[in-house]
Amino acid sequence: MTVLARDPNGQIYFTEETAQGSKTFGEWKIAQQDTATYATDPTTFTYTDSNGPTWGFIVRDADNQSHVYTTRPPTLRSLRSTGTAFVEHALPKVQAP
Repeated sequence: MTVLARDPNGQIYFTEETAQGSKTFGEWKIAQQDTATYATDPTTFTYTDSNGPTWGFIVRDADNQSHVYTTRPPTLRSLRSTGTAFVEHALPKVQAP
C-alpha cells in the first residue's frame, strides 16, 4: 500500500507499507521532481494503458492549475529508497472565461 500526503508547505510526499499487511511503513519521500507547492491534497486514480494497469495522482497549485503525476507500481517499489518515482505530465492551463 502506498500513502500520499501534502505537508504544511504544500509539497507531496509518499510512503509504502514495508510488506503487504504489515501495517509498518517506510520513510516519507518526496513524490514530485521539483520544488513546486500545491494548494490541494493529492487525489489518486487508477487507469489502464497499453502496458497494463497503473495509477497516479492529481493536485492543483495556487493558480488552480492541475498537475498529474503517474507511476508504474514496480517502478515505485524499485525507487522508494533512491528518490522520486513519479513523473509529472503537463496539462493545458485553464483559461479564465
